Amino acid sequence: MARKSEDPKDSKDDLSIVANDARKSAALQWRAVWKVEDAERAEQEKRDAAEKAASDQRMKKHEDAAIARAKVEEKEHGEQQAKQREDVFLAEEGDLV
Repeated sequence: MARKSEDPKDSKDDLSIVANDARKSAALQWRAVWKVEDAERAEQEKRDAAEKAASDQRMKKHEDAAIARAKVEEKEHGEQQAKQREDVFLAEEGDLV
């Protein structure tokens, strides 16, 4: 008599186990991909933050230099105006004497 090699239920259970293992494997692979993507994103954010900090620092340096130049120009302009007023005053005084 020929004997059946496997019970159809056992075969179905084996396929179910294989399918579950495949799903678990796929899920683990996706988790690994997501972790790598998260790490890459974090690294990019760090680089972006460092670049922004450097840019902000350069901008601040330029602003400080512009403010310093403006103060010097303002001082020179004030001194020039004072000299002109003094010259006008002395000229008027010379006319009166």
